[in-house]
Amino acid sequence: MRVFTLLATMVFAGCATNPQNIEPIARDYRPLLVNDCVTLMDREAATQRDLDRYTELQSSNHLNDALEAVFVVLGKDVAWRTRKQDARNERAIARLRGELEAVQTARAIRCAEGAPAPGASASPES
Repeated sequence: MRVFTLLATMVFAGCATNPQNIEPIARDYRPLLVNDCVTLMDREAATQRDLDRYTELQSSNHLNDALEAVFVVLGKDVAWRTRKQDARNERAIARLRGELEAVQTARAIRCAEGAPAPGASASPES
């Protein structure tokens, strides 16, 4: 039983992190408020595409690691990816999630129906 527990621990220690478990790196949305709605929507779409690409890659790595673990348990030789590659993907996903949240917040504020432009006076004229 100890051998199995040790083997399982070793196998799963090298597994890629599930992309859904990667927390975003917080980013301030306020500098993005200088952009107009079209620019923010374009940036949101580009960021979402990049995030989707890295998430798909990380999901694939996560699945491949699980399959490799089965082969290792069965005694087959498997070429392991480096942990550095997984760490780069994880950082990119965290950064892009934070970027996407900031862009979406800025777009919601900047493009709200009837919202004044940044720096515009909110006081009504008498």
